[in-house]
Amino acid sequence: MSKNKRMMLRYDQLMDDQDKLADWRCGAEYRYSNTGVAVAEGYDMVVLIEDVEIREDGGISLQALPKNKGENIRPVGSSMAKGELLFPAYRQNHGNQRAGIESQGGGVGWQSYALSGDTR
Repeated sequence: MSKNKRMMLRYDQLMDDQDKLADWRCGAEYRYSNTGVAVAEGYDMVVLIEDVEIREDGGISLQALPKNKGENIRPVGSSMAKGELLFPAYRQNHGNQRAGIESQGGGVGWQSYALSGDTR
């Protein structure tokens, strides 16, 4: 089983191809993804991996069809409230946290400041 926690799909294609899921292939009709990362361009819904049976040949079957386009996708920024502290200033490993946030598409347009003579 993949370490990934979800599968990205195209809702309209899923509705049109319900009887052909056994012929679907990873990278074409679906893609794996980890929880919490952005949904790849062209995909508009997510199915939890525990709701999918993955065949040895790569085809899939779903325990239940999703009800809506956009299912299991949260709006960008919905995990935090405006003005909420992301991490405190001078926290150790700040660079690693920033790299992690930027790798997920966050941190666009932010600025970092260094205080003169500050060694914290």
